[in-house]
Amino acid sequence: MAATVVASAAATDCVGHRGYSSKYPENTILALRASLEAGSQGIETDITVAADNEVFVMHDSSLSRTTNCTGSAPSGGVYNVPYYGYIEGCSADYGSFNTGETVPHLRDVLDLMMEWPGRYVLLDIKNSNTADIMNFMRPVFDEYDYDFSSQVYIAPWSQQMLNRAAEQLPGLPTSLISSALPNVNTAVDSFNVNFNSVRLNTSWVRSAQSQGKKVFSWTINSESLTREAFEIQIDGAVTDFVSQCESIRASFENRV
Repeated sequence: MAATVVASAAATDCVGHRGYSSKYPENTILALRASLEAGSQGIETDITVAADNEVFVMHDSSLSRTTNCTGSAPSGGVYNVPYYGYIEGCSADYGSFNTGETVPHLRDVLDLMMEWPGRYVLLDIKNSNTADIMNFMRPVFDEYDYDFSSQVYIAPWSQQMLNRAAEQLPGLPTSLISSALPNVNTAVDSFNVNFNSVRLNTSWVRSAQSQGKKVFSWTINSESLTREAFEIQIDGAVTDFVSQCESIRASFENRV
């Protein structure tokens, strides 16, 4: 009997959650680059808006957890401090990290992706932002004579954000983020859904994929859940533990 491949070598990508965040300070260029260097096919990072309307990388609505600075986004997702002259100089070290990294601008992320053709980034845009963030992102992309359409996913949490992305950033793929399973017929290029929802409804995964929509899922950190994600054959496992994911990916490539 001929050997049968159980899982496609490219069935599931490893996607570094806020970069290689189990090993380096999250959402820094160091962490994002380290994820790619460790072999991840993609990375995920969060963006928001500063008081000077500059788009920068930050997960929280406050700077205090992951930097040595203060400042917050009390309303509308816009921070009450500027990026230039303040946030750009904040140390992004926290806890036991001592790397000298600072808080990146969106431009820094795009520069990184240009160094890694064939890899991609999911730009997570939380609902704490308003759709105007798309307007602030557009002039940054307009600075580049480069086609990011295969490397940058605009990944908001709402239909309003998707609509504004279509207006301001046409040509870039979209990924709707959700805790629960969204309507599979939503006009997007991909979904990024909490794995607890995805693993309970693999028929939804197949339905989305049959429409040509990729299915990413977050945040998959344990070895057992990572293996389950590969068995389900989602398109991308978003994880803090990049090397573990890549090791499991290699084992599926070799399985016959």
